Amino acid sequence: MDFVVGDVVRQGFGFANANHAAAAICALFPFCWGWRGGWRWVGLVSSIVLFIMLVMTYSRTGVVVFAVEATLFGWIMSGESRRAHSVRLPIWGFILTVCLVSVAVW
Repeated sequence: MDFVVGDVVRQGFGFANANHAAAAICALFPFCWGWRGGWRWVGLVSSIVLFIMLVMTYSRTGVVVFAVEATLFGWIMSGESRRAHSVRLPIWGFILTVCLVSVAVW
């Protein structure tokens, strides 16, 4: 289902609202990450396809949710100590705040 907002066509991928499609796509991302061995390429290709689909929805909140998911996944999988994470937490909090403010203003 396509939605026309101004001059922009937002893809709904069968959902009644393009933002609902973005939420479903963001829910699928973590299942594509962390694949090991010979099947690693399946997770990579799936992530790329899902990201393209997310961009086609033109959902600003979906992009912010993707950024937060990717950051948290990288943070968890890095294996660093809690001290290293506590140093980066204010930096990521600032970046997240800037993203949220830009979404609210946009």
